Amino acid sequence: MPVSGFTCTKTARYVDQLIISPGGFSNGGDSGSLIVTDDANLKSRGVAVRCNASVTIANRIDLVLQRFGVVIDGFAPPPPGPLTDLAVTSVSGPSSAVQGSPSTVTVSVKKRWQPGRLDVRRHTPGYDGARDGRDRERRGSGRGASTTLTFAWTPSTTGDHDLVARQTRSDDRATNDQRLVTVTVDPR
Repeated sequence: MPVSGFTCTKTARYVDQLIISPGGFSNGGDSGSLIVTDDANLKSRGVAVRCNASVTIANRIDLVLQRFGVVIDGFAPPPPGPLTDLAVTSVSGPSSAVQGSPSTVTVSVKKRWQPGRLDVRRHTPGYDGARDGRDRERRGSGRGASTTLTFAWTPSTTGDHDLVARQTRSDDRATNDQRLVTVTVDPR
């Protein structure tokens, strides 16, 4: 209950925390929970400090362990530094295409936790790794930066084609490094 005549004179600024959004990751009462990676390694990454239906805020596990001088299961904390995750968030194309006719393919990439600029390179398979068209784009900066690339694809053969969008930079979460869309190519 507020007391009249009193004003808050101290504030705290929190830095270098993990923010997990959109909602659905945690809920009220989850504070203090250990946050681990969503893969077979289950690497510890943080301790939840603010949880509700729309956002989760966590302290980085390396900073928590170092502050208290403790380890998890006898292992030293992960090295200090930001967590990295560059995610391919979507790849889309037409549900069907015509052999020899250009179609549009769209790929979206987002940085989660990774500092610095978002550097996107587009490679066309079948050209011995050679780059085509706009081979490099630098967009956005800071955590949460995202970009969408749209380009033309002209299929030369019929049948089902798996178009794979893959990011090849090393990061802490490989499970979201690629996505695919299957496009059926019909004869002319």
